[in-house]
Amino acid sequence: MKRLAGASIGYVVAVAVGIAIGTTALGIANAGGSSTLPVAVTVHHYTIAASAFAPDRIGNPSEDYSNQSAPAALSNNDGTRCFNAPVVLPNGATLKSVTFFYTRGTVGEIQAELNRQNLLTHGSFQLAVFADLGGSSVYTKKAVTITKDTKVDTSTFAYGSRVCDDDDATFTGLMVNYTV
Repeated sequence: MKRLAGASIGYVVAVAVGIAIGTTALGIANAGGSSTLPVAVTVHHYTIAASAFAPDRIGNPSEDYSNQSAPAALSNNDGTRCFNAPVVLPNGATLKSVTFFYTRGTVGEIQAELNRQNLLTHGSFQLAVFADLGGSSVYTKKAVTITKDTKVDTSTFAYGSRVCDDDDATFTGLMVNYTV
């Protein structure tokens, strides 16, 4: 009986060691990147409401502008006045697109951009830009793909947005879409 009990314990130890070796071998094989499962990419969003924008100049002081917060709507009767807001993005992020939300004017035009300011050379570059000349007053959105200078580098650049709208066109906000 003692001999059977000893054989039983030896058998259990041998099986346990075999399982440990097999598990380790499978783990090493999977760590080599041979998995066919797709890697999930998470798109993040940075949004700015129209109420965060400030006028870039007074323009004609007799012409009114409105910056309402709830719901956000930025309007401007002086076609020479534009509005600016900072865009705070994580360093190293990859920019994908920017979506602008606005109400088209029947006669009013709206222009908007996402820009990058080079702090070392005092230069700038438009990462995304669009214009809507109006035609019918309808709430809409415009997505613009960013195809150049997509890597965020806060050691050299500052990021911002500019919106110019006039007459009956109103701006609501924007959403910068990026991955990290």
